Amino acid sequence: MIHTNDTKTTPRVGALTTEIGECFFMFSYFSGGIMSLVPDKHIDFSSLVKMIRFNPMKDKIEKIRYLRITGGKDSYKEEKRMCPYITPNCIVRYRELKGILYNDNLMLFSSYIYYDIDLEDITKVDEFKDYFIEKYGHLVSLVCKSISGGGITIFVKSDVPITSKKEFNDVWRWIRENIFGDEDIDESNKDIGRAMFVSYDPDVYVDYENELSIPVDYLDGNDYDEKGDSEDFCSPNDENESFFTIIPIEKVRKKIRLRTQVEVEHPVVDFNPIPFVEISYPSKIKDGKKHKIYTLLIHRLVHLNPFLPPNYIFSYINYLNDTVAEDPKMSYSELKFVFSTNYQIIQSENYLFKNDNIKQFHFNLLFKGNKSKIINEINGKIRTNKTIEKIQDAKDIIIKQGRKPTQKEVARLIGKSMKTVQTHYHSQKLDLNDLIRNINEFHQYDLSDLSSGSDPVFKNRQWGSKKDSINKERFVHPECPEWVLQWEKEKDRI
Repeated sequence: MIHTNDTKTTPRVGALTTEIGECFFMFSYFSGGIMSLVPDKHIDFSSLVKMIRFNPMKDKIEKIRYLRITGGKDSYKEEKRMCPYITPNCIVRYRELKGILYNDNLMLFSSYIYYDIDLEDITKVDEFKDYFIEKYGHLVSLVCKSISGGGITIFVKSDVPITSKKEFNDVWRWIRENIFGDEDIDESNKDIGRAMFVSYDPDVYVDYENELSIPVDYLDGNDYDEKGDSEDFCSPNDENESFFTIIPIEKVRKKIRLRTQVEVEHPVVDFNPIPFVEISYPSKIKDGKKHKIYTLLIHRLVHLNPFLPPNYIFSYINYLNDTVAEDPKMSYSELKFVFSTNYQIIQSENYLFKNDNIKQFHFNLLFKGNKSKIINEINGKIRTNKTIEKIQDAKDIIIKQGRKPTQKEVARLIGKSMKTVQTHYHSQKLDLNDLIRNINEFHQYDLSDLSSGSDPVFKNRQWGSKKDSINKERFVHPECPEWVLQWEKEKDRI
C-alpha cells in the first residue's frame, strides 16, 4: 500500500536562478557518494519523493539491506557510502559549513527539518513506520524506510522561515522536544549540512501541505537563548563567556541526567540488553588523571543531555573540580580550554559517541529486595548456559570427526573439570526470558508496599536478607490451600 496524500496540490517547481530566492528547489543532490562534496544539482521536494519511490538504484539498496541483516552491523557501510545523497536541511555550494566556510557555502535553508530513527530490531521497521505514520501523519511531510532498512527517515516542514544557524537549531530542538519527545530520535543527525542517503521505498508516505507551526515566542525567548547558542559554536579560543556562566549546583542537579533512562515493564527486573551510560568518577580525582576523567565526563554528559545548555554541563564539571579533585585543582582557564575543545569535537559533523557498555538487566525503582543476589543468580545461569554451549560445541566437533564423544575428551577440549562436564553433559540451555519471568513472579512481593507489612503473609520479610527466616527455595504462595501449609508444618519443612 502506498502511503501518500498526492491528491493534494503539489508545489510549483521553478527554474533555479542565481539568486535562488524565488525558486522551489530545496535540497542539494550529490551523485558520487559521501566523499563527493560538490553538488551535481539542486532538486525540489517532489523530485526527491520520485527518487525514493522509483529509485533506479533499488537493486543496490536491497543488497545493502541484505548485507546489514546477514553480514553484521558494518558490512553494508562501504556500499552505502557510494550511494547518492542530499542535504535535506539546505542548499549548499560545497558541503562544508564549519567556521568561516558557513557563510561562503550555505545558499539557502530548505525549511524542512530532517530526523532519523534507528531500531534495535530491524525486522520491525515496517511495523514501526506504520505506527509512526498513524501517530504523526497529520504533522510530517515525508516518512520512508532508511537506505539501510534499519530505521525510518522523517521530514517536517516548518512554517517559520529559517534564516540562521540559531533559528535552525531552535526549530530542530522545539520539534524534537514537543512533537517527537516519545521517540528515540538519532541526535547525531541535527547538523545543518547533514547528509541523507536517498533511499528506496515504494510505500513512502508524503503530505505536500503539512506545515508545523513553531511558536514565535519560543524562538524569541526560550531558555536556551541566554545560554550561548551562538552562530558559531564554541572553539578553544571562543570569547563567548555564556558557555562558562556558572549555574548553582542545586539547579544543575534538577535538570541534568546522570544515567540512561530505562523504562522497566516488569515489577522486579527486565532483561533488555541496551547501550547504557552512567556518570561515575573516583572519590578523589588525582592529579595527572583530571584531564582524562573530565574529557570522558564531558562526552558522556553531553550524550545524556543533548538539549541541556552547555553551561549546565560546564558547571557540573567545575563543581567536581572544586569538590572532588585532589589539590592542585585544575585551573579555571585550563578547565575552560578542556571543556570548549571537547564540546567543539562533539558538535562536529562526523562525531560519533563511543560507548561499549551494554547493560542487560534493569530493576524496577519500586523494588526493595536484594538486587545483588538476584543479579548473581541470573549471572550464574548465564555462565551455566555458556558452559552448556561449549559442551555441545565440543560434542559436535568430535562427532564431525567421526568419533563418539566422551565426557573426558569434552572436558579436555573446553578446559573444564570432569565434574562440571558430568553435571551439564545432558543439560539444555535455560531460556533467559523464562528465568526473568520466574524471578518477577517470585520476587514481586518484595515491592515496597508489601514488604512494609500490608500483607500478613509477607510481613517483615525481605527475601535474601538476614531478616528472612524462610528459604527462598521453599517459598509458599499466599493463595496456597490450608491443607498444604499444614502438611508442610507437620513435615518440618517450614
